Amino acid sequence: MLNVPVIEDRLAVRATFYDRRNGGWIDQTFRSNIALPQNPADNINWEHTFGSRLSATFKATDQWTITGIAYYQNLKTGSSFETYRACQ
Repeated sequence: MLNVPVIEDRLAVRATFYDRRNGGWIDQTFRSNIALPQNPADNINWEHTFGSRLSATFKATDQWTITGIAYYQNLKTGSSFETYRACQ
């Protein structure tokens, strides 16, 4: 996190960043009783999330404060044993 006063007692900007990776714990083994295409693999339900938040606060008067906030997030996940690719 970064917090910067731009104009003393009037304007401040804050930026936060995060990056989280979770390894999977579900393994997909080949099952002969399933007729769909299968991709046996370990830890298939992994997750990777990263993003940021940017905010700026402006104190217009002693009674008015204006805050603007913007968010960004990117989430990617692996598969799970409950889903299969469509048959070709």
